Amino acid sequence: MGAALSRAHRRRPQRSQRQEPGPAQCPRRGPRRQGRAGRGDEGLRLHDQARRPVSLLLLLAAVLAGQLDGAGVGRTVAAHRGRPVVVTLWATWCEPCVKEFPELAALARERKDVAFVSVSIDEQSDRKTVEAFVTQRRPPFPVYIKAPGPDQAFIDGVDREWSGVVPATLVYDREGRRAALLQGEHTRTDIEKALARMQAAAR
Repeated sequence: MGAALSRAHRRRPQRSQRQEPGPAQCPRRGPRRQGRAGRGDEGLRLHDQARRPVSLLLLLAAVLAGQLDGAGVGRTVAAHRGRPVVVTLWATWCEPCVKEFPELAALARERKDVAFVSVSIDEQSDRKTVEAFVTQRRPPFPVYIKAPGPDQAFIDGVDREWSGVVPATLVYDREGRRAALLQGEHTRTDIEKALARMQAAAR
């Protein structure tokens, strides 16, 4: 995670609301390796701006919706009051995150009644890699990147029960209350079930 969400920050989540850990997860910081964007060395080659057409560089400048700190995630959820919200936290170096990204995009295209928000916890120095990843996949939801700042403050600002591992998905009801927290590898079906339980509880 940007400024490295290291294992030293990890703590046991408290059980207050539903948590559904998955079978695989990434620690808060992943190894640097080529091809983080998932397609050869495209992410690394993107740093060589001199070889990129100006039109592409201008396009990449607008790929991300912005940057968010922990409190900003909460404000973004509040801005969608009246609709369920799904917030996903991920990184380009996290294989389970990359694997679930297409499923999440497909779900978002079908569930127009739900607002989807995606936050990359990659380092700011890897912003071009994130932009390349998003450009290649064209998700139907806004993608933000974690703002610079203390990692623990970001974790606590998002949700104190989040251990900091990715992928992580938080599901909020229409009033902005967190209804589910999924940590570690999970599928589109897991998110759909969390949404269904939340909607059933609201009836």
